[in-house]
Amino acid sequence: ALAPDFVALVLTFWCVRQPRLVGLATGWALGLLVDAGNGVLLGQHALAMIVIAYVASKLRLQVRAFPPLQQSAVILALLFLNEFLLFWLDGVAGHPVTDWRRWLSVPVGAACWPLVTGFYSRIAARR
Repeated sequence: ALAPDFVALVLTFWCVRQPRLVGLATGWALGLLVDAGNGVLLGQHALAMIVIAYVASKLRLQVRAFPPLQQSAVILALLFLNEFLLFWLDGVAGHPVTDWRRWLSVPVGAACWPLVTGFYSRIAARR
């Protein structure tokens, strides 16, 4: 329950850092891969990933100008949106609603954001 959604974090980082290379199509493809890997409703994670990729691409200039703590707050909102969309789609599909521990990955993912940005910024700087 405490494992953050690293696919969403990495997608968000690259949408903020390189929006011309990583965008909606990448979010859709990653979401379909997550759906296939988890064996859930096909398109469920794809929809959530494309929404956060869109929002991250639109907010990229503001997010890059923020200090790390404010960036984590924006990422908290994006991860909450991601989890809410998945929760809503589970309800629409008729899957049983899980308990409150589902939401623990959201603040953990936001707390991991400075680590993710530090790691991937080094990778991007090597290019």
